[in-house]
Amino acid sequence: MKHGKSFSDGEMAKECLLIAAEEMASIEDMANISLSRSAVTERVEEIGDDLKLQLKNLCTKFVYFSLALDESNDVVDTAQLSVYIRGVTAELEIFEELLELVPCHDTSTGADIFERVDFLFDEFNLQWDRLSSVSTDGASALTGVHKGLKALILQRLAELGLPPIPFIHCIIHREQLCIKSLGMKDVMSVVVQVVNFIRARGLKHREFRSILEDIGSEYDDIPYYCAVRFLSRGKTLVRFIELRDVIQKFVEDKGLHVPEFNDNSWWQKLGFWADLCTHLNKLNVSLQGKVKVVTEMRDNISAFKKKLLLFKMQLSRRVFDSFPSLKLFCSEDEPCSDLSTFVGYLDTLSKEFSRRFMDLDTLCENFDIFTAPYRADPFNLKLGGNLATELIELQSNSTLEKDEKRLHITEFWTKVAQTKQFPELCMFVAKVLSMFTTTYVCETSFSLMKLIKSRFRTRLSDEHLAAALRIMSSQKLKPNLSRLIENRKRFQVSSSASST
Repeated sequence: MKHGKSFSDGEMAKECLLIAAEEMASIEDMANISLSRSAVTERVEEIGDDLKLQLKNLCTKFVYFSLALDESNDVVDTAQLSVYIRGVTAELEIFEELLELVPCHDTSTGADIFERVDFLFDEFNLQWDRLSSVSTDGASALTGVHKGLKALILQRLAELGLPPIPFIHCIIHREQLCIKSLGMKDVMSVVVQVVNFIRARGLKHREFRSILEDIGSEYDDIPYYCAVRFLSRGKTLVRFIELRDVIQKFVEDKGLHVPEFNDNSWWQKLGFWADLCTHLNKLNVSLQGKVKVVTEMRDNISAFKKKLLLFKMQLSRRVFDSFPSLKLFCSEDEPCSDLSTFVGYLDTLSKEFSRRFMDLDTLCENFDIFTAPYRADPFNLKLGGNLATELIELQSNSTLEKDEKRLHITEFWTKVAQTKQFPELCMFVAKVLSMFTTTYVCETSFSLMKLIKSRFRTRLSDEHLAAALRIMSSQKLKPNLSRLIENRKRFQVSSSASST
């Protein structure tokens, strides 16, 4: 680079490109690249349009698809409706992509959302008879039985003579509602008060971190608790217990008197909640992720419900194998006096899980055909069409049986689809694979949205925001850069020709 010369961001990037291209004999072409704001904006939208066009073409190949919808406000309080599609092709290939980010500048009632969804069906050539399910966060505008999106979609299906589809309340959200039903204010209020006391002032916070460094602690800080972030509860409680001696001495030296610190029964409650939240955090993490199959989610929930029964039995017998933090505060000198209360909490939580996830077992009633095809009962009278006969043929295929034992279940069914011998079975599997069970993808898109449209870029247009988000969130779809470059060259040639 030339010394003594200052560069703007665009000029600096351009200069770097020129240096990188020196040995590629294309310096002249690189020098003509425009990196102005308007040019970058235009190219982002072109790439977004290309991905959208690819998705439109792909939608015509889906034999089944489902939708996930959630709504959140951006930095200027415009309601943004995130609509994701998970589609499955005849070859059982799964695509999970952003269908559209729809701005709602006025109201966002169930009728408003349905109107936008109906428009997306027309725009992307989606067929109502291929819709397998809809997943939402449980908001009344989405799940209302009279005027919500659910009611209007079911009404549209009835008008078309189609059977109703399941509306799935986000499993991750339901888990959070289960734990909220217990209430933890007696513990969380004290923990939040102490953590805020340490971290609210810069000097105190620096002194506390310095103490942790001096004693060689494996932790360098105590995390804030954020009610919106579910995982933060368990992490904050566990860290609080592990640093309890340092925290107690520090806040007392700073003049904060916390009477609960001298109450062992309070510490026992804290230990119980920390352990329970740790187990809930593990469940929460297992439910997160993209392209999760409904049967996997059902299995995770079923396993946790059984764990709750085990936890109840263990605490009833004063066994603390699953509650190491609680065990720290229970000894012969200080026996745990609230075990019956803790067992009652577990019993309440178990009932709450059973109540809130009752529909999940009903939804997956016949899904053993998908999860265990060689152990499923072909004489089940609920199997319609040729499902039973194709299942018998599949179970008689010893070659595929070996594949079923060594391959992941989705890989196995992909191989079955390649044989072209079991069309109805593959259609059934496609329906299972297409089902959203959470709005996780919508939540991740909102995190990306806040990075794109931040307080420094509040005037970002709806079109540019949607294009940028489509690019950042795209999973399998990749922009056709060669076609875009070729189109731009043609445009530049025609523009220069017309100007002459």
